[in-house]
Parts: sequence; C-alpha cells; structure tokens
Amino acid sequence: SSSSQSRRDMEMTRERKPLIQPAKVGVAGANLVREAGKEILREAKDMTRRDHANMEKIPEMQSGDIPTAGLGQDAYGVGIMCMTQGHDALVNATSGVTKFEGAFVIAFGFGVLFTNGLLQLFLIIYTRKYVLHQLADSMRELYGKYHSEMFDDDQNFIHQHWEKWPQEYRRQLCQFPLSVDSFFFMILLIWTLMMFGEVRSCMRIGWDLSVLPELGYGKTLEACTADGKHIICGMRPKPRWSIYLFVLLPRFFIAYITWWYGCRWLTSTPSFADLILNSCALGFITSVDEVLYSAVVPEHVRRMLESTSIYSPRRASEHALRAWKEINLLNYLMSLLYWLIGGFATWLYIYRMQPVLPEWQWDVSERCTEREAPLMSSNAFTRWVVSLLPS
Repeated sequence: SSSSQSRRDMEMTRERKPLIQPAKVGVAGANLVREAGKEILREAKDMTRRDHANMEKIPEMQSGDIPTAGLGQDAYGVGIMCMTQGHDALVNATSGVTKFEGAFVIAFGFGVLFTNGLLQLFLIIYTRKYVLHQLADSMRELYGKYHSEMFDDDQNFIHQHWEKWPQEYRRQLCQFPLSVDSFFFMILLIWTLMMFGEVRSCMRIGWDLSVLPELGYGKTLEACTADGKHIICGMRPKPRWSIYLFVLLPRFFIAYITWWYGCRWLTSTPSFADLILNSCALGFITSVDEVLYSAVVPEHVRRMLESTSIYSPRRASEHALRAWKEINLLNYLMSLLYWLIGGFATWLYIYRMQPVLPEWQWDVSERCTEREAPLMSSNAFTRWVVSLLPS
C-alpha cells in the first residue's frame, strides 16, 4: 500500500509540473516588466531633471524685465508662430479635435509661407522672362553697334563717326547705368544693404532660437506670460528645426535670388529716370510678405503674433546697461564691417560679376556730353544745387 501511495504521489507531482513552469515564466516576465518600468521612470526623472536644469538658464526676473525679441510682423512671423503653436497642440492633444486643430494651425502657417514664397518667386521669374531679357538684348545690341561703328580695326576711336551717329543712339548709350558708375554704385549699394537687412533678420531669429533651452519628451515649448505677452522660453528640437528648414532657409534663399535679379534688372535699365522707378518696383517685390500679413492674415492671428516673442538673452537689461556705461568699440566696428560687406558685394557685382554687359569696357562716359548724360557734368549738378536754393 505504501508503494502504491508513493506511486500515486509521483504521478500527481508529474501532473503538476506543467502548471508550475508557466508560473515560473510569469514571475520572470513580471520581473522584466518591473525592471523595464523602473528604467522608464529613471529616464523620465532624468528628463525632468534636465528640463529643470535647462529652464533654470532663464533668470528670475520681474515680468517687465524679461528680455525678448519679436517674431516680425510679416508672413515669416506668422509661420514661426503657427509652427510652434501647432506642434505644441499635437504633442499635448487629448482628443482628435485638438489634434486636428494643431494640424490645421501648422497647415495654415505652411500655407502663408508657401504663398509668400510662390508670389515672390513668380514675380522674379516673370520679370526675368519678360523684362530682363528684352532690356539686356537691346543694350547688348546697341553697345555692339557702338563698338563696330565707332572703332577701327586697331580699336582707335573715330570722332567723326561719333558726331554723325544718330542723337537717339548716343542718348540711349550715355543713359546706360554703367556709363555713370558712381551714381549706379550708390543705387546698387542701397539695394544691397536692403537685402543684407533681410539676411541679418534671418541670422538674429536663428540665433535666438538656437540659444533657447531644449525641452525633453512631452513638451514642445515652454511659454511664459508677462504683462499680457506670451514669451517662448523653451522649445524641442523638432519645431526648432522645422523653423530653420521651412522659414529661415527659404527666406535667406529668396533674399539672395531677389538681390541677384534685382541687380540685373537695375543694370539693364535703359535710363536714369527708369533706374529710380525700378528701384521702387523692387521694394514692391520685397514687401510681399508684409502685404500678405496685412491683407490675408486674420485679425486674431495678428494680435497673437503681436503679443508673442522669443526669450533673448542678448537683449537682457544688464547687457544694455553695461553697453551704455562701457563703450564697446567692437559693436561700432561691426557696423563698419556691414558697410564694407555691402560695398564689397556691390563693387564685386558691378566690376566683376554683372552678366548684362560682360564685355563692357568703360569707354562710354568720356564720349558723352552734358546733353546726352546730364549726370556726367559737374556744371549741371552745380546748377541743380543752385536751383534748390532760395532766390
């Protein structure tokens, strides 16, 4: 009986073994899940600690003393605000409606940026197609005729041919912008500095975004409120790089393309009066972003943009106070550097890079008289100055 009892016990133990093994596996799996949970909590605490460390970079100030930099009251400012706000809504969305609203805000910002870039590029491309080519071809034809009829085989100027040349041809040739390089240099320098201002705006916004504290997982931005204004105090890499790629980089590219074809348009201008008018027309092309902002962007979005800014340590009050008490010659020398960069870019284009008349030999101004080109005559300039004086 004892042997049969032991045999039954062994059979019962053998039957229970399959039930015990899954329990052991379940305990091991639970241990793995527990360890993974501890690791996730540890990483979350580290992220929170890093977020607090990053946010501590922002000094404790009174609400009116927080240094900020505006986003710009134009289409680019709308794009920056919509990308930041939309990404934040998507990350913190608690329902499908909130996600849709965030996606719609991002799409609205992209739409404004795309429309602005499309209009500016459209104006530049069609100006190049329908205006620049015709003007440049007529200038090249007239200058080629001038060299073929006014010079002999040894490139000696024939004065008798110049005197017999039609008056209209002489007037047109002497009205070329390159025939009075000092006047043209001044006009082109103003245009270059104008476009250089666009580049500097991109650089300032890019710098302010790069020094913002970086947030961890779960937050797209950290916003502060001061005196009814919203200040972006921290940002995640995703919206930051979205602004770099879809706002600042296209703005820089459009500024360069506009400067290049603007210089070509001004070089192709057939008269001094049209040179001034075309300079004003270029100002119209560069103001498309402001036109869209004032005509298309809703009033609510415009008010939000006016009350939104970026935390900017470079504009802190202690920096401004120190700059006032201690004269920093480097800042003044930087202004001189900007002048030199603009002047060098203008000189480089006129004397080395301009493609309108690459064969221009600077041999026209000495042939022109006061009648063909009044700007070349110092007497005409003197009479113009005297005419402005009261009698």
